[in-house]
Amino acid sequence: MKLGYGHLPKEKREEIGKRHSICMKEKFKQDSTTLLKMVEKRNIPICLIDEENKIIKIYKSSSEAGRELNIKNTHITKVCKNKQKKTGGLRFCYYKNIEIAK
Repeated sequence: MKLGYGHLPKEKREEIGKRHSICMKEKFKQDSTTLLKMVEKRNIPICLIDEENKIIKIYKSSSEAGRELNIKNTHITKVCKNKQKKTGGLRFCYYKNIEIAK
């Protein structure tokens, strides 16, 4: 069983974080496309839809939608995964699942 770092003293957690940060910076210097791939992989297009399942607006990620609409992106993701019906009175779905939402 692998434990997280929460049980360690604050100083040790900070040290581990700094080492990780240095390691990641070195990795990105060697191959600058790695960071772009990581970011693109996490950006899943989100659709804001109305009651008739018509697309109102498409966002490039739940974070972008959350910032613009002042809604937590985790709540938007829950709606997209059908764990919640609405958030902030709005409906969302993943762009790739737009046919399923109809």
